[in-house]
Amino acid sequence: MITPTFAEFIKPTSPADFLTSYRGRSPLYIPGSPSRYESLPKIQDLNKMFLSFKSFPGVFRMSRPQGPIPLDKILFPIPNSSRGFIKTQAVEQYLQAGATLVLESCESYLEGAQAMSAMLSKALLARVHAGLFLVYEPEQPCGVHWDNYDMFICQLAGSKKWPLYRPVYQNPIFARERKGGKRQDLELVDELTLRAGDGLYVPRGWPHNPAATEGPSMHISFAMATPTGADLLEWIRDDLSETSPEFRADLPLLLTTDTKLQFAARLRELILERLSLDSIEQYCKSYKSTLLPQPLELPELRE
Repeated sequence: MITPTFAEFIKPTSPADFLTSYRGRSPLYIPGSPSRYESLPKIQDLNKMFLSFKSFPGVFRMSRPQGPIPLDKILFPIPNSSRGFIKTQAVEQYLQAGATLVLESCESYLEGAQAMSAMLSKALLARVHAGLFLVYEPEQPCGVHWDNYDMFICQLAGSKKWPLYRPVYQNPIFARERKGGKRQDLELVDELTLRAGDGLYVPRGWPHNPAATEGPSMHISFAMATPTGADLLEWIRDDLSETSPEFRADLPLLLTTDTKLQFAARLRELILERLSLDSIEQYCKSYKSTLLPQPLELPELRE
């Protein structure tokens, strides 16, 4: 299957309109048809993959409203390894009882998800990771929460309801800021039902609480992390830590106020020297070079 371009992916919204009106600002509903995501995995692809799949911790998990299902209930341990084979019958039983199956980083295992991740990464200059979510009964396992990354949701089968709330914490970058379930000040902005072929863009920090409401549902969430001002300053800090003895010097905690002010003034000077358009361009160039994996050209082996 051919992976769509970014323009095809968000149609009927144009890429220019998305960047100026939606990215980082507002959710975007993307109507589609059941054939829209033909290049993405189907349930048959999961069935085939799980026959020989060895899960690493954190990659394969299941959850219920009362909490996560212990891994020893759904995985056979592999001796002398942290990995495990899937207990297929147990997984089927938990799914039929309303649990949610989650496959994190599924772009590492499913070719269509990898190609879509690469397309989004190139189009939006973001690090993209994909998570697959599968349920067979109506459920609502997560509670209201927000994420510290933007997301594109691709509904592959069935339907799922997405209540969206106005952000109460702008531009989150830490996982500890995610929970919003006990807040009383959340304002419901919209409630969308995604069906097979529909898409949804959710900016980071927008609280949501998705739930399958009509039986089986499968979707992939493409999480997109882009550099922030904090990342740029960390890059500058690492550079100064290596190149500047003054930056590495001890803080003058026991000296006079004037000495402390002089120290702060010199630190400010060092940072501002690095905080320029040129340094931002250098950081962007370095960042872009790490977005997509480079092909590995191994030498031929002799027979």
